[in-house]
Amino acid sequence: MRTTLSLIALLLPAFAVQAQYAAQAPSADDIAREQAQQQAWQAYTTRVATALGRSDAARDLAFAAILDEVARQPAEPAMPSGDTPSRPVEPASASSQAARWRQAATQKAGQDVLANQLLIASRPSNDASARTEAASRWKALEPQNLAPLMFQGLGIDALLVAARNTTHSDLHMYDSVRWMQAALLRHPPTAAEQRALADDAAFHADEYSALSAMGLWSAFVMPAYQTLTQACEGSALRANASRAADCRHVAQVLVAQPSTALEHSIGLGMQRSLATTAAERAQADAGRRRLDWQMQQWGRVSGQAEREGAAQFARLLADPTIKREQQLVERVLQEAAIVPDPPAGWRSPWQGR
Repeated sequence: MRTTLSLIALLLPAFAVQAQYAAQAPSADDIAREQAQQQAWQAYTTRVATALGRSDAARDLAFAAILDEVARQPAEPAMPSGDTPSRPVEPASASSQAARWRQAATQKAGQDVLANQLLIASRPSNDASARTEAASRWKALEPQNLAPLMFQGLGIDALLVAARNTTHSDLHMYDSVRWMQAALLRHPPTAAEQRALADDAAFHADEYSALSAMGLWSAFVMPAYQTLTQACEGSALRANASRAADCRHVAQVLVAQPSTALEHSIGLGMQRSLATTAAERAQADAGRRRLDWQMQQWGRVSGQAEREGAAQFARLLADPTIKREQQLVERVLQEAAIVPDPPAGWRSPWQGR
């Protein structure tokens, strides 16, 4: 299924999913182009990180730390031809410069939700206390929002208890992506970088910055839900007397008004696992079928559009009334004259048979 993330893969070498290699080995020209794109991306993110690091704004400093980490990642080696095994890429070492930027951002983040979210994303995985502090500041600003709880490093029981008071889940995805895009647009690639990044095709700054921001957000800000979902299925539901009820509440929060399709999908999956009646199972299946239809059609429409729908995504991202991913998807379907509900008899290729 082609989604926004597959569009990002076309324009953002650092996060590319190189499916074409499954069909045939790359030519020398393919390898050279890929390496040129990777080098241009690393040069560009390094330069933007340095520029943002001169700022005294919390968001700029936190984003600079994220870009520094991206720029320091070794370029993925081109997929070898034949049966030659690939070599694992070693993770980049921590940057003392990025650490100074994070420390300065922490002192300035205060009551800025996006600044604290960027700080969470910029923290190394071994800096749990700093991530927790940023998540706690976010939670204090939005006490009924489930999203910041996912970053506080809580054990599953503590997480489920804390989630009892939540009414919605809002990752502020598009608000954050729009801010990142604006930051990237303030520091555009050089002419040489543009040629490499676009593979000598026309470079569309609004599209590239939008998809780059979306890719960075998806790679760094999206929380992990695996522990939550595993605790809310099968024998784990018998861990304590309140587990099932708490899981039902979290599932409803994720389904009621999700900010991303992933949250929606996870919530529906939890509801299916927690269902105790045929009616509950049917309701969860219907919700999943509708979501699968919309995502499939979004991918189909984008795949048929020029530049894989990048222009449309950038245009819709610029609309501040679009707050949630489902709103953007429904706009895409509306513009393509596609109904949001699946037709009778349509069967999701991803739903269990």
